[in-house]
Amino acid sequence: MDKIRALPIQRRENGSVRTERRIAVVCFSSGGKGYDYFCDDEAVQEGDRVIVEGYDGETEVEVVETTIRRESELALPLKRYKYVLRKV
Repeated sequence: MDKIRALPIQRRENGSVRTERRIAVVCFSSGGKGYDYFCDDEAVQEGDRVIVEGYDGETEVEVVETTIRRESELALPLKRYKYVLRKV
C-alpha cells in the first residue's frame, strides 16, 4: 500500500490563504507520550492502529487524536515531520 501523504489544506480567510495540515497524534506505548505525524486520510480516526516510521523502522501504533493545525502553529519545521504510512 502507498504512503498516506499529508497534502496541505488551503483555506481562504479574510482575503488571505491559510495553509493547514491534518495531524494524527500517536502513542508508541499505552499511556505514553504523543507524537505528531502528518496524515490526510480522513478514514484514520482516534483509536485506529496505523503504521508509522519509528526509530526502529516501521512500527504499529495507536492514534490517540486527529486534528487540523495551521502550518504556522506546527512545533517543528515541515521537513522534520514523518507520515502515517498506512492504516492497519
